[in-house]
Amino acid sequence: MNKTLNDFFNISAPAALTESVGLGLIIKIDVSRSNNALTVYAQYSKLLRKKQLEQYEALILETCDFHALHIIPVYSKELFITKYFSQVVLEAKRRKPALKPLLDKTMCRLKGNTLEVVSLNEFTEQLQNNAAAAVFAKIIEDEFSLNLNVKLIEPSEVGIDITGSSENEAPAPVGDDDVPPVSDDDIPVINDEVITESPEVAEKGQSVNVIDMSD
Repeated sequence: MNKTLNDFFNISAPAALTESVGLGLIIKIDVSRSNNALTVYAQYSKLLRKKQLEQYEALILETCDFHALHIIPVYSKELFITKYFSQVVLEAKRRKPALKPLLDKTMCRLKGNTLEVVSLNEFTEQLQNNAAAAVFAKIIEDEFSLNLNVKLIEPSEVGIDITGSSENEAPAPVGDDDVPPVSDDDIPVINDEVITESPEVAEKGQSVNVIDMSD
């Protein structure tokens, strides 16, 4: 029987969460006994913010004995847009805390199968040393089943002058809710609940797969 997060955890949560995060169809649950942690993969037909997922996680942890919970959203590959890179950045900071101070001013653009990532803080070398490209690629693969070639590039390679001597105004710093793309692609506007509309991708007849990841 198919189960949503609402069905499986049966928690009391605001409608804004039960009607978004809670509707995710559980694909797989990984259990780590050594860390007393759960990783839940849930399928969605609309893109969500990491903030929404983390709020739902916190409510679940209040009602169970696990020390940690990580909900990984799974989307159709057709939903991937460069605007969503803001959420990839937040996930990268969570998966690898060493990246936190290096990703405050980051931009991206998609060229074919290559995602070019630019650090306006000139942290390209530090990002390379921390395998940031591999972290970004793994997140996108986990969430969209896309195998993108992620490339870290210098601002000068995309015509951005970060010294301030250019007549063109530099792009705005990256925040938690928005990462402006380097290109001028037409990108859907993000609102408080959903980034873009999409067709339903959940299919019936899929059971919950629980895997014991204990060491």
